[in-house]
Amino acid sequence: MDDEELRNGDNFTALFLKEIEKKESPNFNMDQLTAMIFDLFVAGMETTSSTLTAGVNLISKHPEVQRRMQAELDEVVGRERFPTCTDMER
Repeated sequence: MDDEELRNGDNFTALFLKEIEKKESPNFNMDQLTAMIFDLFVAGMETTSSTLTAGVNLISKHPEVQRRMQAELDEVVGRERFPTCTDMER
C-alpha cells in the first residue's frame, strides 16, 4: 500500500491521518497514532496466543478429540504435506 492509498482510504490509519492534517486537536498526532497501532497489534497478538494456548490445553486433556482431529486431517490433507487455506473448502 503506497502513501496515497493509505491517506485516501477509509481504514483506521487513513482516518487518523486525516484528523492529524486538520490540526484541530492535539490528541491527533503521529506519536499517538504509533502508540494506538502498537496497542492494537499487541492486543491481537495476546488474544491469538491465549486462544491457541487454551486450545492446545483442551486438546491435551481430551485424547479422543485429538484422535478424531488427526483422523480428519489425515483424510482431508494427508500426511505428506501441511494444511493450507484451500483445504478448508473440503
